[in-house]
Amino acid sequence: NFPFFQDALKKFSENQISENKLKNYMSQEGFRTSSQKYEIEITIEKTRLFKMIKNRFMSTFNYFTDAEIEQGLAEINERYPDTDNILFYDELIIINASKKGLY
Repeated sequence: NFPFFQDALKKFSENQISENKLKNYMSQEGFRTSSQKYEIEITIEKTRLFKMIKNRFMSTFNYFTDAEIEQGLAEINERYPDTDNILFYDELIIINASKKGLY
């Protein structure tokens, strides 16, 4: 859901662990888990986002050359052509884990 170019979205997705997989790992270690999800509305200036991507603010962007970043920014600009601000939603997942005898 992030306003990134398609190759960056793919790379970002490849490096994410699913909520269920993480909860299963915890369960295997004897933890009981529960989770809550929150949707967060984010607005960012397009120029600020572009600067952040050029500066590789997330490790996701370290996989791309400067030329690929520029091509990706053009792709984003095509998706959001007539706006100075980009609105998108992020999802925050909080996993609570407890194990008898621990805090």
